[in-house]
Amino acid sequence: MKPLVIFSMALLINSLPLLAQKGTSPQLEVRFQPDSIVYVYETIGPEMSKSLYTAIVQNMAIINRSELPIRIEKISIRAMRGDETLQLKNVHLDRVRKSASKFRMLQEQGYLELYDFQFQTSQYLKGFSLAASDSLGAKQAVILSHETFLFEQLPDHIQVTVLGKTADGEQVTASKPLRIVNHYSQNNYILPVKGIWTIAAGPSLIGHHRWGSIQEFAFDFIKIGAHQKTFKDEGTRLEDYYAYGEPVFAVEDGVVVSALDGISESSDNLKKPDETQEEYLKRMIPHQNELISKGFQYVFGNHVIIRHPNNEYSSYFHLKKGSVKVNVGDMVKKGLNIGELGHSGNSTEPHLHFHLSDGLDIMYSRSIPVEFGNVSLFPADNGNVRHIHSGQIVSTTE
Repeated sequence: MKPLVIFSMALLINSLPLLAQKGTSPQLEVRFQPDSIVYVYETIGPEMSKSLYTAIVQNMAIINRSELPIRIEKISIRAMRGDETLQLKNVHLDRVRKSASKFRMLQEQGYLELYDFQFQTSQYLKGFSLAASDSLGAKQAVILSHETFLFEQLPDHIQVTVLGKTADGEQVTASKPLRIVNHYSQNNYILPVKGIWTIAAGPSLIGHHRWGSIQEFAFDFIKIGAHQKTFKDEGTRLEDYYAYGEPVFAVEDGVVVSALDGISESSDNLKKPDETQEEYLKRMIPHQNELISKGFQYVFGNHVIIRHPNNEYSSYFHLKKGSVKVNVGDMVKKGLNIGELGHSGNSTEPHLHFHLSDGLDIMYSRSIPVEFGNVSLFPADNGNVRHIHSGQIVSTTE
């Protein structure tokens, strides 16, 4: 079987003053990007008596705002409900050093600029360089790209506290909260496809989407046929794939704010029958980098983006060339056929990439969790499943 889709592009509480223990000006600071809230994703199954919640803090940076070097000595993260600590996590300094070294190399090689949609340093670290270790020079920062949590009880916020020491032995500290939200939309969404589908990649921690804020809660929809394959024959043609050309539907009433239909598709970037996984990925990397360098419309391919009530936006990517049936400004109704599933953009096989976000900007809007009102797990579930995950088979109920 061919590999499933690889598609990566991934605060109402005010920031607290981050004061050194001596003096009145802040020396250390904690920042997040996105910096407003962190969304949880809910997991519950037929045999589970209560929900579990996963959360990922994306792109946390520790900044030295002073003119003197500061060495990080401790990073602790508390999950809290009010004043009660529900969970305590200490970040090992070895992780800090490895992350600092990696990001310093990425910066020096120019990859941070190319992949700014992922790490977003242009949005929250302007004017700061990156340190190569846990010792921060003047106006330097270190990035921890992902901090992962599993909650049995839902906190209302996390509190990050950093302890450091200056060269003359002065202790300094920084602390910042980040609100935790279990998102419930006021809109009533339906699945963007009809029938029985497999979630090739969803918002689970094992999926690649979850690790980037702009697509954290995205889905890749595919169809599986005989012999648990996504294609018939050898899968060398786009038409061999069961999902190719399937209709795609608007998930809620709204207005079209972006539509693109001119990007070509090719079977050349399908995995060849005699090709190893390593050979295939090696061949695909230059293709993916070329798309990124050309612009994000080429990464997402032919697409439609619809604005819904409450400033929520649905995105449908990798559509079939020539299939888009709507234009910018069109008012659409829930369930309207807006295009066909395809293989344009950064796609390793025909699939539909779908996600919900809080803005139109493809590069910097925030992905938000979505639940679908017309879905059940196949062949059956107990009706209590709110969020669907990677690997699950879903069936529309209408």
